[in-house]
Amino acid sequence: MLVLFEHTDYFKWKTLAPGELIVDDDAPLEGEATNALVAFTTILQEDLEGKDVAKLLDKACEKIYQAARKVNAQVIVLYPFAHLTNAQLANPHFAVQLLKQIERGVSAKNRRLRVVRTPFGWHKQREARTASHNKAIAFKEVKV
Repeated sequence: MLVLFEHTDYFKWKTLAPGELIVDDDAPLEGEATNALVAFTTILQEDLEGKDVAKLLDKACEKIYQAARKVNAQVIVLYPFAHLTNAQLANPHFAVQLLKQIERGVSAKNRRLRVVRTPFGWHKQREARTASHNKAIAFKEVKV
């Protein structure tokens, strides 16, 4: 699993059209957040192959939670993002289920922290203002 973090003063998204791999997803079609840590997340096929998915989930939740704490974000936006690699991506249905579990797992770590997901498989328009500090952008790889 690959995660690109961007700490933003504000972040907005709006779905424009379904993509080729749209999955039935209950994530809001548009939204916005202030003081948000956007976690652009790529879930790989190798994340499933003979791996302990529960362990992967625990590690992902902890890395995302710690990244939000480090920048004092009030909101985490889980943003499915296939563009961090050329490697084989996970099955879209599995990826959505994993993102939902990450959403619940991070929320359980701190109930005051709002965690939202953007829809999987949609073409989205986004607008953001990146925070101006040296920890505003970071990249993490989550492996078991």
